[in-house]
Amino acid sequence: MQFYSDNSDEQLINKTRVGDKQAFETLFDRYYEVLCDFSFQFLKSKDLSEEAVSDVFIKVWVNRRELKIQSTLKAYLFRAVRNQSINYIEKETKHFEDLSNVSQKPTDNLQAADHLLILEEFQKNIDAIIDQMPDQRKLIFRMNRLEGMKYKEIADALGLSVYTVQNHMVEATKHLSGRYKQLKSLKMWAIVFLLFFFV
Repeated sequence: MQFYSDNSDEQLINKTRVGDKQAFETLFDRYYEVLCDFSFQFLKSKDLSEEAVSDVFIKVWVNRRELKIQSTLKAYLFRAVRNQSINYIEKETKHFEDLSNVSQKPTDNLQAADHLLILEEFQKNIDAIIDQMPDQRKLIFRMNRLEGMKYKEIADALGLSVYTVQNHMVEATKHLSGRYKQLKSLKMWAIVFLLFFFV
């Protein structure tokens, strides 16, 4: 059995084009979770996000021989998931409101140490600060800082110019810096500083 985990995206998609199922499965494993997280930003539903991402991969496999990728495969997949998520929103408006309130996973360890409580409080503060940003800026920030996407990839995925993406990131960084006092301790701010300015 061959293993393709060390193959580049370009190598994997080329093998997928000729019907290599293991190459396709490797691509799926490489991007499934991060694409689900990305789709969740639109759909606010874990189940719908997983369905949207699965639909995109099904289309990739079915249309593998005719795939036209203008930039990178990563940008192509993010753009396809974005479009699929928007389609879901349009088709599922009657159910979207109910699905948007899916609760997050409960804490696995009910007897977690104090540092877990601190991290939870930290995460709430960070999320609150990020949520104050305009929707598009918030999405761009998450794609860059949390998903590790480059400005060009984000621009391709969202249909924006690189200049626009860059401006949003500059404003997002200013926003975070200006709101640091919302954090509960200097220790938390140090974590934010390391997370968002040195990644």
